[in-house]
Amino acid sequence: MPIAISFISSKLKKQCDSAALCRQTFGEDRSKALMRRLGQIKAANCVADLFGLPGRYHRLREDRDGQFAAAISANFRIIFVPDHEPIPKREDNSIDLSRVTAVQIIGMEDYHGA
Repeated sequence: MPIAISFISSKLKKQCDSAALCRQTFGEDRSKALMRRLGQIKAANCVADLFGLPGRYHRLREDRDGQFAAAISANFRIIFVPDHEPIPKREDNSIDLSRVTAVQIIGMEDYHGA
């Protein structure tokens, strides 16, 4: 069963659901990459499956612990979190990505400060 995707706001959902609004908001190149990444997420069975795909999926650290990112362009990323209550954990208390089957998109940004 594919990963379920929700959005932190109705505005962000509209920007991602409408190709025209996505292009207007994020630009032509970013919107194409964004749609590819969202398609990859929707097609995966769990978040662990994403880490072998193009798009440089990765965990974030420090003040963003528990968040994940996928590359859209050089520094621009989709930021998402597990959308489970409680979040599936392994014995070492890390997130069990093989059991994360729902995510919430919380933003699109360049968090690198560049």
